[in-house]
Amino acid sequence: MPIKSKVNERLCQIIDESPYRTKTEFCEAVGVSPQVLGNYQNPNNPERELPKSLLNGLAKLGYNITWLLYGAGAQKAVFKDQQEEITSLKEQVQILERLVVLREGQNEANRKRYSEGAQEKKGGSL
Repeated sequence: MPIKSKVNERLCQIIDESPYRTKTEFCEAVGVSPQVLGNYQNPNNPERELPKSLLNGLAKLGYNITWLLYGAGAQKAVFKDQQEEITSLKEQVQILERLVVLREGQNEANRKRYSEGAQEKKGGSL
């Protein structure tokens, strides 16, 4: 199963188990529009990245971003004290930063492939 499918499956679980009656209410609580959520969940758009605004909103509501992305740990963060919560949030930020670096690397590799392909076409048409 592709990674996005697993993440989307866990996201659906969060939505279904949330106290909000509708996706619209859920989106309001998270701080994103229903369109943002719908665009990510659209199966016709498999390359769509998980919006940072959605990740931030879920983290603010206490959801474990590590669980959402990787299935590891508890779905909802349970903290003994404020320091433990801060440590967990810092860890989640570090994970998000690594994902951004990975995505930027993918984007750069894609740009390079595209550029090389364009150069080959240009060179081949002479």
